[in-house]
Amino acid sequence: MGVKRGSGPIVVKTVAGTVAVVMLSSVYSMMMIKKRGIEDGNISQTDEILMAKNLLETTLMGGLLFHAYIIDKLHHYIKELRIRRKTMDTAKKQGQGFEDAGGSGTDKVTALQEEIATLRARIRQLESD
Repeated sequence: MGVKRGSGPIVVKTVAGTVAVVMLSSVYSMMMIKKRGIEDGNISQTDEILMAKNLLETTLMGGLLFHAYIIDKLHHYIKELRIRRKTMDTAKKQGQGFEDAGGSGTDKVTALQEEIATLRARIRQLESD
């Protein structure tokens, strides 16, 4: 399982890079067809068909890359949510509330301030003795 996790991102990046290069090649071909049409003054039917084919390819590859990116981000957020839920569950099992597990922390601050005040009073008492 650990081996697959390590090679997964590398494979995905390689495939995404290959798709991006092919997409850029298709965009370049469309630009060259358009440039040739501007120079000649009219676009032939063959060029129109090639332009439509390249536009379709580019659209599909762009959509594929976009959806792959969105899925990757969702996977990341789900993994982070799972980690947060696990830490919250362990905090509940240990008897801490949700606020103590990583909420605002105001209860912790007030408890620490009270503890500091009692320790300072204890220090003054020991110094006077």
